[in-house]
Parts: sequence; structure tokens; C-alpha cells
Amino acid sequence: MQNPMKQLYKGYRIVGILMIIFAVTLYSIYFYIWLKAPEIHPLGENMVKYEITIVPGIFTIKPITLIIVVIIFGYILVLESIRNPLAKASVEKLYTIEAIALIILFISVYELIFNFMYWNSLITTEFLVKGSTVNIDLLSSKFPYSKFSWNLVFATKFFFMISSISILTIFFTNRWLKKDDALKTTQV
Repeated sequence: MQNPMKQLYKGYRIVGILMIIFAVTLYSIYFYIWLKAPEIHPLGENMVKYEITIVPGIFTIKPITLIIVVIIFGYILVLESIRNPLAKASVEKLYTIEAIALIILFISVYELIFNFMYWNSLITTEFLVKGSTVNIDLLSSKFPYSKFSWNLVFATKFFFMISSISILTIFFTNRWLKKDDALKTTQV
């Protein structure tokens, strides 16, 4: 009979992978819709313009938010299911993964800060020029590419997801490395 904890961790991995596949498929559908006519609306606008009703009259969620929650939760389940990473990867590889995650974290946090500043300046400019409030969900940036633009809500949530995944990666690699250090200390 198999260890119940091993079965639980295997279940975590399967559920996590299925959640990530579901979210990436949903994202791909929305991305395909955008590819059919990118000049009509900015990248990601179709993922923030509408709400998915979870509980009628009480709880709705934007598709991008749902996708991000599912991806992050699936990622946590997959990382949580890894019991002995050092059996497959060396300490050096884990440090390399951690360094790459740290670089990605710095880049994505910069993008988050930039998006919030840019978003705020657009809201302020729209208000001062038009004299009325604007739908902040539909603000977009053509910078740095004038041919394509990004919806700012979408971009901000996307970079938040990347930051969160980087933080989780750093957290889990540190946990695994500390376990390895603890094992080495008890064996000496």
C-alpha cells in the first residue's frame, strides 16, 4: 500500500498541473480572439472588459483575475508536491533557479511600478482634459510600440502574476535548501 502522504502530494501535482493547463487554455482563447483583430482593441482588453458571474448578484470576476488566481494556485500546488527536489537537481541548480527568479522579480516589480505610475498619469490627464471620470479598465498604453497597445489593467495583473510566481519560486527554493542544510547538519 502506498504512503497516503505520497498520494496526497501526487494529487497536488495533478490538480496543480490541470489548473495551469485550464488557465493557459482560457488565456489562449482570449489571446486568439485578440489576434484576429489586434487593431480594434488593446492586448488584454477583452480579458478585463467583461465579468464572469460566479454567484449571481454577489460575486463577479474578470477573466484575467480568474486566470491569474488559477495559475498561482496551481503553481503553489505543484511546488508543494515536490518533496525531494535535491534528488533530481543539485544545490547549484537550485541556486541558479533562485537567481533567475530574483532577476525576473526585479524586472516584473519595475514593470508593476511603471504601470501604476503610467496608469495614474493617464487617469489624471483624462480627468483634466475631459473633466469627467473615465473607465479605468479600458485605459491602454501604446508605449513603446505604436502598432500594438496593452490594456493597463491586464498588464498590471500579468506582471503581478509574474512577480508572485518569482516570489514563490524564491520561497520554495530557500525552503528546499534549508531542508538540505538541516539534513547535512544532523548527519554530521
